This record gives sequence, C-alpha cells and structure tokens, in this order.
Amino acid sequence: MIPRTLSAVEFECDVSGDQNFPLWPCPACDHGVLQLSGGSIKFASSAEIGFAIDEGHLNPWDDRGVFAATLTCANTACWQGVATLGDFSNDTPDGIYMVPGRGFECRIVRRYVVKAIYPALKLINIPKDISNSIVSPLEQSFGLYWTDPQACATAIRIAIEKTADGLGERRLGRNSRTVSLGIHLNDLKVSHPKLMDAFSIITKTLGNAGAHGKPIERNDLLVAYELLEIELQALSNDMSGRRDALIAQLR
Repeated sequence: MIPRTLSAVEFECDVSGDQNFPLWPCPACDHGVLQLSGGSIKFASSAEIGFAIDEGHLNPWDDRGVFAATLTCANTACWQGVATLGDFSNDTPDGIYMVPGRGFECRIVRRYVVKAIYPALKLINIPKDISNSIVSPLEQSFGLYWTDPQACATAIRIAIEKTADGLGERRLGRNSRTVSLGIHLNDLKVSHPKLMDAFSIITKTLGNAGAHGKPIERNDLLVAYELLEIELQALSNDMSGRRDALIAQLR
C-alpha cells in the first residue's frame, strides 16, 4: 500500500526553496517516482484576491486560489506524465518582520490541497489474478479518493460486493429477490470467516457514515484499503483451491 505520508491530501512547500511535491509513485511503471516538471506549476488567485494584491490592498503572502501542475516519472524508460490540481494558500509561520532598508519581509509557506490526480495513483497493490469486475471499481476509487471521499467509499463497496459474489452465488430471500450485501456477507462467514469479518466492518463503517450524511474520513478509507489489500492478497495466494483440484485429478 502507498505510504500514509504520500496519501495525505494536504502538504506544504517553502516558497523560497524548491517547489518539491510529494514523491508519489508512478501509476504506470511502479518503479519510478513523479517529479514536478520544470515551470509546469501554475497559480490562479481566487476572485478579487489577485486584484487586491495588484492594487496593494493585500500582500503576496495573502495570496490563495487554485493550482495546476504536471509531473513526470523519473524512470527514463517510462516518463509517464501525470496532472494534478487543487487549492493553494500562503502562510507566514514565522510572522512578518521589518528589515531596515528593505521593508517588510517574511518566509512564505504555501499549502496545497490536492483535489485531483490523473492518471490516479495506485493506492494499493492489486494481485494480477484478481477479476476485472473487482479491479475496475477499485481503480475508479483511486481517483475518487482525492476528489470525492463519499463516491470513493461507494466504489470500494462495489469492489467488496463483486468479490463476495465471486465467492458464492447470492441466495434468494423471502420475496424471491437476491439478499442484500450484508446478508450475503453473513452467509459467506462459514467458508471465509476472516475475509467476511473484514468486509463487514468496512461496509458497516463506510456505509453507515454515508447513510447518515456524515463526511467520509480519508483515514477510514485508508484503513479500508489496507484491509482490502491484505484480503485480496490472501485470496490470490490461497492454495486450497489448487490443492483440491490436484487431489481431484488423482482420484
């Protein structure tokens, strides 16, 4: 799984130094890291802020607005390009001070809040033999993580639903309709107890928050991702099916 420090939506850079972005892993080659392309970052102030700075009513350290930037994979065999955008705001953590002969000065720190990354970073490692019906909503969730945590939680739930459906067909309820995901997960606890415990707590935590209109915490998403990565790896490395098939061949 991607390190928690690299999944943080907010980060800061000292304006007086290099505008280094987090060393995000390349979404294409899985070997290189993304580096900010020279001169690619652009800033646009919020409404009336830029005008107030130009007119002298505000100082440059009061600037805030939106940013857009392109990054490139440092792996020269890849060079994948990635775009990111979001909000920025300036801060003066050391305060503003007077320098004789030069006027007011300060150290400016720029805070970034990422709203989108495209192509999306791979937040977890997905085994290659996992069904595309599971991979597709997971990959969709990676982009939504930065943009819309609520929609990200929904995509994760779909991935869990597809995984459960692949482990056993849903039975019919009293109304001759297939049972809910919660009931289906409970039905599968006999054959996959640990997996279903993990899936149940993920759907309960993320689903309950969404159902009650509460914001989805990204930390909860990251915990859910880590659990998913563990369980998908376990499914991929599960030798019981292979063992049963070999025994059947010898009978």
